Amino acid sequence: MVRLTSKNTPCSDDEDDDDGFTPTCLRPSGSNQSEQNSTSSQQNRQRRFSTNLYAKKKQLDMIYGIHAFLAAVTGAIAIVHPQLYEIFMNLKGEEQGCRIMAEQANTIIRLYGALIFSQSWLVWKTREVPDPFVRKIFAQGYLLCFSTSTLVLGYKQIFSSEWAGYNWPVIGMFFLFSAIYAWFLLTKKLPEFEHSEAATV
Repeated sequence: MVRLTSKNTPCSDDEDDDDGFTPTCLRPSGSNQSEQNSTSSQQNRQRRFSTNLYAKKKQLDMIYGIHAFLAAVTGAIAIVHPQLYEIFMNLKGEEQGCRIMAEQANTIIRLYGALIFSQSWLVWKTREVPDPFVRKIFAQGYLLCFSTSTLVLGYKQIFSSEWAGYNWPVIGMFFLFSAIYAWFLLTKKLPEFEHSEAATV
């Protein structure tokens, strides 16, 4: 028996259709659609990952910005009006009236204020450093600075009478910054220390 086929038929099978085989040309072209959906899903995930990483990078810039602002304000006040910092010291009346001691204290406060004020510029410009390793080293240094300052002032506040109760807010601020830098160093990975404008992959 001879089977006649039309010339318009794009393809056919030598066997009967009862075997369940479907010619390739007649199969549904859903594979291309699934590949497109998969690619689109991957692009969406990558876009969400990049957005999340960008937000995490901005966190360190925000911390550095707040740190720089407070350092600039407190440092400028210490340089211009060192007498304001005497409220943190438990000075007696005769000691406050001693001109030599007051001048020495004001000079030391001004020097400390100059150090803090210059540090504000250093912290601010650290926000523009692209290298994540360098930015992490700065964060480690500030953690060491604030944690040791908290321990020193806290010890003197508890075990001596040289400091007034107004010093507790200063201790609290030092402890807060040390906790923030410690949290960032312990919970963030190195790529999150990059500059926020760095390209993400």
